Amino acid sequence: MCGICGYIARKASEIPDSAHLKAMTETLRHRGPDDEGYYRNDNVGLGHRRLSIIDLSPLAHQPMTIEGKPLHIIFNGEIYNFQDVRSDLEAIGVRFKTRSDTEVILQAYTAWGPDCLHRLNGMFAFAIYDSESGELFLARDRMGVKPLYYVETEDHFIFASELKAIMAHPYFSRDLDQQAVEYYFAFKYIRAPQTIFAHTHKLKPGHYAMVSVQKRGVSVVKYWDPLDIMKNRNGEDRGELVYQEELEALLESAVRYRLISDVPVGALLSGGVDSSLIVSLMTRQTPHVKTFSIGFIEEAYNEAPFARKVAEALGTDHEELLCTPQDVFSSIDVLARHFDEPFADPSALPTYLVSKLARTKVTVGLSGDAGDEMFWGYSRYQKYRT
Repeated sequence: MCGICGYIARKASEIPDSAHLKAMTETLRHRGPDDEGYYRNDNVGLGHRRLSIIDLSPLAHQPMTIEGKPLHIIFNGEIYNFQDVRSDLEAIGVRFKTRSDTEVILQAYTAWGPDCLHRLNGMFAFAIYDSESGELFLARDRMGVKPLYYVETEDHFIFASELKAIMAHPYFSRDLDQQAVEYYFAFKYIRAPQTIFAHTHKLKPGHYAMVSVQKRGVSVVKYWDPLDIMKNRNGEDRGELVYQEELEALLESAVRYRLISDVPVGALLSGGVDSSLIVSLMTRQTPHVKTFSIGFIEEAYNEAPFARKVAEALGTDHEELLCTPQDVFSSIDVLARHFDEPFADPSALPTYLVSKLARTKVTVGLSGDAGDEMFWGYSRYQKYRT
């Protein structure tokens, strides 16, 4: 993962200096320990912290631009089908200087504008600034895997991967959104597009935004909606066997794309339906898979034995860490700093601990988030069976 941030200042008297842009970017160091970069002109500043996954060379440094073009991009995420999109662009005469998916996004936007989003398969949040037109383009992936926050004040537009970077901007106000507080107590999180701060928003999944340097106002556009897919099926039923085969092919394809990396890849294995399925598909496609699990001394909450059985059955290189209550308690303050706003899902604690373990051996870790909901991994879902 990487970290992106930036601002538009519409009054010359209130343009933050380079130290402020650096301070915003520095808050995202944990997201991108490998490199940092900046772009700044009279009204616009862009900052980037990089975790190198694809093309580890200095050529993939960000912010990235194309020679002779007025576009500048900062990108967080990974485009899984970047090689396919690159081939399409090369077929229309585009030439590349890097092997990175970042350059593929920038060239795709140059060729197709916002419609390029329909061609991208990945998890992403990125910003492209056009220094010629004075417009900033922000986009977030379909399912909202990568975060993107923004706020517009009287004379500023500020955005970032995390709220803490926005909070480092000298003209940001920390007034709370009282309705967002109510949402938190109702849903245990603050749903998009609101945040804990007044007038500060999350760009919703499957949406992009256009912002002008000269004019106030944010134009937000929905480019993808899962309900549209269901509507297009028109009640068609092709039989359970067909759907099973399609589902398996899609899952295999999804895992294959995510194994494309210039750094080590592993998996977070809980022993549940979701992560066990992911690891099983990984072992079909690569001979050596590293898996990581954590266990707890309280047997009622310890899933490590299930993960161990899956790892043994699939022949993975498995590592396991037994956590104590002190390990959990000491993680709470760390997670609070990372979340920046209230979030009440206790699964964040074991996820953080197993991710910390995995990072000692790999840079990328596949997980099965949302798999339990899709495949009825808990007994409580059985009541919805019809």
